[in-house]
Amino acid sequence: MPILKNTIETESGRCWELLDRFPVNPHGWATYNKGRAIGSTEQEVKRRAKSWAPGSNLLFGSPSTDRLIPAILVPELSRKLHAKLAAKILWMFLISACGFFVSFFLFSGFFISTQSSWPAIALLFFTACFFLSEYRLQKMESSALEERALYMDWIKRSLQADYYIVPALVVAFGASQAFLLYLTGEPYTLVSKLGVVYGSIDKGEYWRFLTGPFLHVDFGHWIVNFISLVFFAAMMSAFPNRILHLLLMISAISGSAIAAYLRYTYTDSQTQLFDGFAGISGGVFYLQGFLLANAFRYAWWYPARTWVFLLLIVATNLTIPTLIQTNTSVLSHVFGLCIGISLGACFQPSCGRH
Repeated sequence: MPILKNTIETESGRCWELLDRFPVNPHGWATYNKGRAIGSTEQEVKRRAKSWAPGSNLLFGSPSTDRLIPAILVPELSRKLHAKLAAKILWMFLISACGFFVSFFLFSGFFISTQSSWPAIALLFFTACFFLSEYRLQKMESSALEERALYMDWIKRSLQADYYIVPALVVAFGASQAFLLYLTGEPYTLVSKLGVVYGSIDKGEYWRFLTGPFLHVDFGHWIVNFISLVFFAAMMSAFPNRILHLLLMISAISGSAIAAYLRYTYTDSQTQLFDGFAGISGGVFYLQGFLLANAFRYAWWYPARTWVFLLLIVATNLTIPTLIQTNTSVLSHVFGLCIGISLGACFQPSCGRH
């Protein structure tokens, strides 16, 4: 377990390690959820700790802690939690690994030959690698889970108004699309009026590069992008000039649409598959690439092996869209990812405005 720091600043500058932000433990055994006491006995605390995971709102106290902190940092709870979470990750690895081997032998040409099965095989492979990496991390780095719990808590407490701008736009456009679908029964009403429709772009309506990417083709497309956006945008709390990064992300979103349009423009008409572009996935991959490059260069600032965690997330996310949508623009994803990687190493993370 890492040394719990109560000083104003840590030697490494990793302000997310500080415990000053946590409330004082008013008595011995305690469980709090968003400032409200929900347990005050040893049995209640240990029962609720079983459901704890990094990022949870639950805070715990014991006779040995003077503050309410994540369960994994409480000495009386830490050992069992480590064992339980490691076992859960190991099971997830075994399930995904078995799924990979079964799908590989069934659909890679040994029994059934189908090109469409390769994204599913790749997804299972990267998922298995992800869980194996997480299991190895817990076994090799005893403090990794404690660091991640502190980091995720710091991120949640660091969110400010500018974080909600792009997610709010995505929700507003998504709600508008859903409302128009309900009224008209036509799913592409808003896309035809505001989307990146290549025929309209050819007529000089370049403003569509700004509005179009916030529209999506269906609910599955919308929810995958929205969840990814909320998660990765939150990690940008480590950078003080977030308005700049917000503008860079919007630029990457529009840039991905432009990249897809240029491919349409300069591709032989016989091989053109799309007549338009939708979705903010270019911006989501920009965030992933930015954080991956940053976590690799400034690995000392992040929790242990964060860059490995992000690398496997990126690899997995590159395969998911091809399973959900048959007309995925891989070029826009790669474009956003490359722009993010090229900029990610240029900004050093810090405590920012916190």
